[in-house]
Amino acid sequence: MRITDHLRKCGGSGVIVFDEIQKVVPGTLDVLIGGLKERGEFRVYSRGEGGRGEGVEVFSSQGVVFILTSDIGADEMETLLLAYEDRALIPQQILRAEVKKALDRQWERLHFGSVISEVIPYLPLEQTQIEQIMTLKLKIMSEEYRDMYWRDLCIEESVIQALSRPPFLQYRRRSVRIPLPNGTYVDREKTVATYGARGIDNGGPIQDLKTKMFKYMQPWKKGSILYITSRRFDASKQFRQNPEIVMIWCSIDISMKPFSTAAVGRSVAVGDYVVLEKHLQSPLCKEHWRGTLLDRDQGVQV
Repeated sequence: MRITDHLRKCGGSGVIVFDEIQKVVPGTLDVLIGGLKERGEFRVYSRGEGGRGEGVEVFSSQGVVFILTSDIGADEMETLLLAYEDRALIPQQILRAEVKKALDRQWERLHFGSVISEVIPYLPLEQTQIEQIMTLKLKIMSEEYRDMYWRDLCIEESVIQALSRPPFLQYRRRSVRIPLPNGTYVDREKTVATYGARGIDNGGPIQDLKTKMFKYMQPWKKGSILYITSRRFDASKQFRQNPEIVMIWCSIDISMKPFSTAAVGRSVAVGDYVVLEKHLQSPLCKEHWRGTLLDRDQGVQV
């Protein structure tokens, strides 16, 4: 048994992860349930020498942290998200209770919810959370290539907001009717990302943006700022569903102070330097490419 082999080597301590526990082979949980309890243990039985008798080796699991991931209870999590105006207002004890009930329904005979001490819910992601995740990923990319391809990568919030919407990511609407104490009801609706954060990077808008950058922004200027903004309205002031992206190389000037929200004037989500409108209109900055992120759009390279 691989778990007991690990416990033997590590002196009874460890962190053990079961990914997608709902897919375990039937009967597996019957073996695991004993080790998941508060004073849990695993027993390994073996034949004695010459095949006579039976030996047993006991491994305590009290020094083990078990982490189980699963989509069991996903519908309950979504209903709770709809029931509260803000996800931060959902009481942890209610989340914990709903997940435990869902686990008990899945494996009623084992009362599996009773061995779960804490629940970390993966609530459905709304556009606000998608924008936060996208910003974090772009900040990581900025640091990864700093002093290799650019000195700083500055991306305006308008770009993040545009790439977090359709057609780049898919969303679905969910609604629920909430009973009120006075006997009436209120209908509440929210829009959540269909595939969570999985569509952001691979095969998603960040990959599309990165492809355009690596195709059109070379030669790289590792001492300069790569500034990315967007034009969300066309010449007739109509909203663009697929906004135009503008990529600009800017030479660093002493007036481009370290990032300060009060000094920005333009809303920047990623970047350490303050690039103001006066900089973008000056010889310090030169537009290098503009276009949409559609594969067939080659844009305009200046």
